[in-house]
Amino acid sequence: MAPLIVLALAVAAGEDAGIQWTCIAGSGLDDCIEAVTPAADGRIFAVGHTEVTSDNTDGWALLVDSDRGTVIWQKALGGAGRDEFYGVARVDSCYLAVGRTSSSGCGDFDLWAVEFDIHGNILWQRTAGGPLEDGANAVTALPGGSAVAAGYTWSEGSGGSDLWLVKLDGAGEVEWSRVFGGLGQDKAFAVAPADSEMVVAAGVTYSFSSVSGDAYLVACDAWGQEVWSGFFGGAGYDFAKDAEPDGSGGVVCACWSKRQTCCVWIFDVDRSGGMTAERASASMSDLRAESLEPWPGGGWVVAGTVEEPATGDRDIFAWLLDGSLNTLWAETVGGATDEYCTDAAVLPDGRMVVAGAAGTSDKGDQGWLVCLRPSAGQAGAD
Repeated sequence: MAPLIVLALAVAAGEDAGIQWTCIAGSGLDDCIEAVTPAADGRIFAVGHTEVTSDNTDGWALLVDSDRGTVIWQKALGGAGRDEFYGVARVDSCYLAVGRTSSSGCGDFDLWAVEFDIHGNILWQRTAGGPLEDGANAVTALPGGSAVAAGYTWSEGSGGSDLWLVKLDGAGEVEWSRVFGGLGQDKAFAVAPADSEMVVAAGVTYSFSSVSGDAYLVACDAWGQEVWSGFFGGAGYDFAKDAEPDGSGGVVCACWSKRQTCCVWIFDVDRSGGMTAERASASMSDLRAESLEPWPGGGWVVAGTVEEPATGDRDIFAWLLDGSLNTLWAETVGGATDEYCTDAAVLPDGRMVVAGAAGTSDKGDQGWLVCLRPSAGQAGAD
């Protein structure tokens, strides 16, 4: 387990730029906040990983005040190996973090799930997997205190890695485990409830004659049985990085899509898996979407990383889109070092919190949160 995390800094920023505050936190080595979700009483629950040594990381959980970005508490946990959180969801009044661990002694990596209360107390933790590498990248809550974790498994399936869904009950026991995919590598980056009876996992497939990687969606019923699946994309790579319910039994997905450069590709599929709408937003820079969230007033918030091909400099971008995917607001945030986005959450008052990491001049990456207030009156260029 890592020593007490020593660096936590909250900085208020000018409102003219749309920035409410930024928060930098970490161990002073190499750290990243991978996922974030609104918590009770206007706070923010975040998870990621913090470096102990070059070959040892711990899972990292933080509770952050949403008014100024100050860290209320933070906790690192793990063993002698690499322990990392990549997804988090609020499950009733608790918070379920998922990721992977190599400290369990059961395999290369195993799926790792830990449930916390709002004070950071561990209610339970579980591992699942086989002799090879397995892990979770995302989790979504279901009614009754259960949840579905989504990721990948090398330990079973058709070949390579397969997209893996695991349903956990309120005590962390596995209710069912399902694998999907072909002979290539397949994995999930996101999972969302399409309606009360179906969840949709979104990720990438290199199976099914895909050469460069296609966006891969799998819909399952409450028992984990496949309802439909499909792959979407063009000649370049296409990764579905996030998915959200569209309100009519389908899902909206935000993707990396390689065109002339990497662009943001957003598409909607109906409850049968058919594409009903799409839009690609390209630029001369590489745009890598990481998070898609519904906007309280209607429409969507998209956040990700923008990289300049000539210099390799990375910053975060955030957009507010209307229901037709037109841009209403756009913001780019960054400094002289690299910053990159891993996730975002929208607070009840309409502010968004972007999670990721920021480089420093004399250390590795530090965990980073940025709070922005989108304004539909400030139009941005696509």
